[in-house]
Amino acid sequence: MLVKGQSTHRLLMFLHGVVVDGACDLDGLRLRKPEYVESLAAFRWRMGPGPNAEILSAGAVLDGVECVAFGTPSVLADRASAALTALRIWTRRPIASLATFQAERRNVFRGSMLPASRVSWFGRGEPLADVAGFVNFWRRTREVLFRPPDALGVALRRVDLMVEQERQADRVLDLCIILEARFQRGDEKQELAYRLRLRTAHFVGTSKQSRQEIFETVREGYALRSKIAHGDGVSGSDATTQKKLEEVVFAVLKLYCERAAAFPNQTAHKAIIHELDGYLLERRTDV
Repeated sequence: MLVKGQSTHRLLMFLHGVVVDGACDLDGLRLRKPEYVESLAAFRWRMGPGPNAEILSAGAVLDGVECVAFGTPSVLADRASAALTALRIWTRRPIASLATFQAERRNVFRGSMLPASRVSWFGRGEPLADVAGFVNFWRRTREVLFRPPDALGVALRRVDLMVEQERQADRVLDLCIILEARFQRGDEKQELAYRLRLRTAHFVGTSKQSRQEIFETVREGYALRSKIAHGDGVSGSDATTQKKLEEVVFAVLKLYCERAAAFPNQTAHKAIIHELDGYLLERRTDV
């Protein structure tokens, strides 16, 4: 809609994998319970192959309105994508965007990247825990998630790609890539695996014991990655290792996004690594 030289953009994104009963303000976006009327309208739009039928059971929606000067690109969809990434980090669960309704001068539904046959893998999801905590996390990290430093951008892309990974073994590979993007520098050539375990442990560990446990979890996770890469079968104990590794990786992501918000955009990675290596010198009797 064009009024007084301004173009109005509207967005409605249906989500699977999380349930929201009320509504919360995300500064220009709203995360809320879907209304049946809008779900039905989306279901009826261009019936055929695609995720439309699953919209009726979506557990949450992201919506927003943005007014910009005519001819200026809208960033509403990009901000919604950043909010979706924040939800994935906060919940540590795969959350899918089934379809997005964008309105400017025409009404168009944009289907998700997932075919309808795979949406059932997500299920309706569980209620969003600690809504106030999530809102605070979003407000602290929204700019970092919207325009991430290069190294963080690599990790966030892997988080988004993990949503499509139905095979748990493939998720292990993504988890390891996320850690490497966080705690390795391009100019380092020696003791890479050891440095990675050490930095991860000292970044999120709050005591000597917790750091030792995290150190071992990352070591076991990388042993599992090597096993998967060589085509070996995955056992029940491997599933436990993967679960522990996921907990560590998402704790890293959450804290890293919060820390990165304290630094100018492209300096965050080097600054955090430098700060972390300073901790290691102070804790040289630790892991």
